[in-house]
Amino acid sequence: MAPIVGYWNIRGMAHPIRMLLKYQKVEFDDRRITTAESEKWFAEKHGMGFMLANLPYYIDGDTKLTQTVAIMLYLGRKHKMSGKNDEEVSRTEQLLLHIVDLYTHFAILCYFSYSDEKKAEYLAAMPAKLKMLEAALGDRTWFCSDDVTVADFFTWNFLDVQRIFEPTLFNGCDKLNAYMTRFEALPNVKAYMQSPEYKPFPINGPIAKWNKEA
Repeated sequence: MAPIVGYWNIRGMAHPIRMLLKYQKVEFDDRRITTAESEKWFAEKHGMGFMLANLPYYIDGDTKLTQTVAIMLYLGRKHKMSGKNDEEVSRTEQLLLHIVDLYTHFAILCYFSYSDEKKAEYLAAMPAKLKMLEAALGDRTWFCSDDVTVADFFTWNFLDVQRIFEPTLFNGCDKLNAYMTRFEALPNVKAYMQSPEYKPFPINGPIAKWNKEA
């Protein structure tokens, strides 16, 4: 039976999971829950066997997981994409959680506090955060290992969303721009992004105060 990815019918936090599975050529059931189906999800989720029912979820045989990072780490172990030694594994874990912090600030802006003033404050703080990521990348091809890791999928997704939100953020970020180009050139990633299955929009849910629909 094919694995199942369950999430809202948006990009959100499931996008890197979907991309990673496509990169690994794993056939999966992409269950996208619409607004009309939300009541059904809320009524059924606690009976589906999850330790902590939430979205996104991932079902692979007897393995039932929720939370994006937990799912990414599981896939990293399964597909040997979490690093080849303790140092690389530690870098992978640190980067995943660092991107969660960055994405949380962005989600708060999009869903709860969006205004011209708050957007300006957010954008003013981002260059330093991007420079921090550039320093972490350094002269590496990938952030955590000589090979692409699950953290690269999560990081690219965040950076791509920021690029959509405000393209000028990446002016002068030569290392990050080159990194994103390298990631998008990975053959399986490129094939997925050019296929009709690739759905980068909408980025956020319908209640968000900032969204990108198409």
